[in-house]
Amino acid sequence: MLFLGFVSVYKILMSRVHVPIFECRAKVSIQNQTTLSSKHLDFFISMNEKNKGYILVTASSAEERKDISRVVYFNYTKEGNYYSLHLKKREPILESLLWILKYDDVKIKIVPVSAPDYILSSPMETILLCTATG
Repeated sequence: MLFLGFVSVYKILMSRVHVPIFECRAKVSIQNQTTLSSKHLDFFISMNEKNKGYILVTASSAEERKDISRVVYFNYTKEGNYYSLHLKKREPILESLLWILKYDDVKIKIVPVSAPDYILSSPMETILLCTATG
């Protein structure tokens, strides 16, 4: 069910976005050792040739029995080996799902590991490992 919702939102977004130059998807599991709860995230980033893009985050929690799907649009510029993303308005719930989404401006580096995998990292730490979709 979660995957079908993700695919539906993805198709709607793709109809609005220019040809992507980079797309990458990851699945992340987050365990809370204090409450013994877990969340599962689907993360998708798409960047197009017009220096625009979006991040789609879909989260599910067995304990809360609800799914959350949110989109964050951004503009970006290339600065050396990094991309500077300026995130547009987003809902506060996203900040609790993925730490980079609490900042208005984020620098990320996209490093190929082995086809089709990439590491997305900030200047301070690795954000996640994702798989290219295109």
